[in-house]
Amino acid sequence: MRLVSALLALVLVSCGAERPEEEPAGKALPESVSEDTAIVNARCPVMTEDPVDPAFVLEWRGQRVGFCCEDCPEVWEEMTDAEKDAALAEVTGK
Repeated sequence: MRLVSALLALVLVSCGAERPEEEPAGKALPESVSEDTAIVNARCPVMTEDPVDPAFVLEWRGQRVGFCCEDCPEVWEEMTDAEKDAALAEVTGK
């Protein structure tokens, strides 16, 4: 849990930084989750107060999950499945 807290603190600092012009940190979506599939969350599951930027999307359990900045997908990948489920539930209300 301390690792997650430390990573969240790092994201807090870096989310406010300007983004360089480069490819998003998200992974390519599998064919079963198309670019036309809606992002399931309006707020970032890592920085829960921040709105999603559609440039940063990952696939999770067959859904498109959006993030607010390029650093949040990296933090997401470090989370356990249970932490991911809880974080996504917090921002979707499901």
